[in-house]
Amino acid sequence: MATLIDLAGLPWESWHGLEATRFKLVFSSDRTSTEELTFGLAELEPGKELPRHRHEEAEVYVILSGEGMCEVDGEEHRLQGGLALHIPSGAPHRTLAHGQEPLRWLFAFAADGFDDIRYRRDTSEAVSRRPGDGEGSDLRQFGNDPELNNPDATPGTGMLPDLGSDDPNAQPSG
Repeated sequence: MATLIDLAGLPWESWHGLEATRFKLVFSSDRTSTEELTFGLAELEPGKELPRHRHEEAEVYVILSGEGMCEVDGEEHRLQGGLALHIPSGAPHRTLAHGQEPLRWLFAFAADGFDDIRYRRDTSEAVSRRPGDGEGSDLRQFGNDPELNNPDATPGTGMLPDLGSDDPNAQPSG
């Protein structure tokens, strides 16, 4: 069965501690009757960064607009509209937005659902550390981590900050 989604009708979401990056989750088995693919739209404000992280699933970026850079396994890749980037499984990567407009890209994972993807990042770059994260642990989970009390970053639940956007699709939390 085919599934058609109106992107304009989807709310912007973000993760606790990573509010500079917002996303619209388009296809994910926990939200749509789809399998084997997780797909969405992401946006990063100019001068901001999606911190270095990794996940077991390979990822693809298709850049729609804006300018930026994605460092993958220590190698920098220039990003701009019309380019696509494959990020190998397990490769540490981070994304930065440059220029005057947000960096906007489509992302895709070969995974049934977004909840199946476990983002890990360096504790030295942690936005909000959990008790017990010590110097001895070099990776931690972030974003969709239930221990951050943000298990399903859903707008309107009070778990997200107001986005402060004039975007008609932006929905304030709370």
